[in-house]
Amino acid sequence: MNGAGIQAELRRRIRSREFGPGSRIPSLRELSRDFGVSHTLVQQAVNVLVGQGYLDSQAGRGTFVPESLVAGKTVALVLPSLAAEHMRDIIRGVKSGLGDDSYRLLLQVADSDYSQELELLEGLTDALVAGAIVYPPPYAKYAGQLAELVQGRQLPTVLVDTELPGVEADAVTTHRGQLGRQAVDHLVAHGHTRIGILDKDVDSTSEELMRQGMAEMLAEAGIDFVALPRVRVSVGRAERDAAERTPACALREFLSEHRELTAVVASDDGLGVHCLRIARRLGLGIPEDLSLVVIGDIQAFEIVDPPVTAVRQPHFEIGRVAAERLLQRLAGDTSPAQSSWLRPELVARGSVRTVKEE
Repeated sequence: MNGAGIQAELRRRIRSREFGPGSRIPSLRELSRDFGVSHTLVQQAVNVLVGQGYLDSQAGRGTFVPESLVAGKTVALVLPSLAAEHMRDIIRGVKSGLGDDSYRLLLQVADSDYSQELELLEGLTDALVAGAIVYPPPYAKYAGQLAELVQGRQLPTVLVDTELPGVEADAVTTHRGQLGRQAVDHLVAHGHTRIGILDKDVDSTSEELMRQGMAEMLAEAGIDFVALPRVRVSVGRAERDAAERTPACALREFLSEHRELTAVVASDDGLGVHCLRIARRLGLGIPEDLSLVVIGDIQAFEIVDPPVTAVRQPHFEIGRVAAERLLQRLAGDTSPAQSSWLRPELVARGSVRTVKEE
């Protein structure tokens, strides 16, 4: 049994009340003997569950299931990973939104694997948590399973950052149309018409709205979005196929083939980072040879040379509003599911130059 298996089994015992709220779990030595694994492996698994809120380690006393880990006092936050910087902002926002409402936050984090994330969500029952806030997979192929998990149970659930077709649930996201509009509007305002799109191979409702926002703004400027050079890149370990190009390879080919471009829009911060690296390797100066706007902001964009212009998403506010919405549901609100779209902010730095009218 590996570490993930130990975690899953311990979670099962907690959910089934084999280890009830307030009870002390067996010692590391006993668990090591029970699972037939090393003391170190059990310690690592227990540490993960302590970090997620399933267990509470008390120096000199042992490890306990928290008293507050009962359905009426616990809210789950389900995330695909903690790798992205904005996940931490969402966590802080959720904690702020819950405030002093006496709810304990149970953090459920998958290992950058969307199927695993949905398994974590499936494991949340109304016997364990009062409700859940979920950062869902951004692919429509998961919509059916997510809809079944969200709508087929009596567990109040709020989605954050991403909406999927056919999933009727409260959702709090950035106004995706504005994300796309602000990015291309900034380039057009600086004279750019030969614009390339570095896009994710993602088919969520949220991503389609962002593309629609780009298309509408460009149409106002007399530019056909569909005719623009565009590359769609598979990102994230869970969606990568061994036969597909890596993001770096795909972007290198794209930028090499389209030397006519004066600017590009990267549809997320990861693609923005790849673009900076590839442009440098190809001898393209930013912004002298190629202007760059990234949808999504990270701290590194403030300190690289040149600093990168980005459209910032209000992830802290997304988390806060989602938590407040969930509290309304837990207080008895039975109104139809609603979506809240928060406005993004363009942060102009040094990666866009003004070009003469083409």
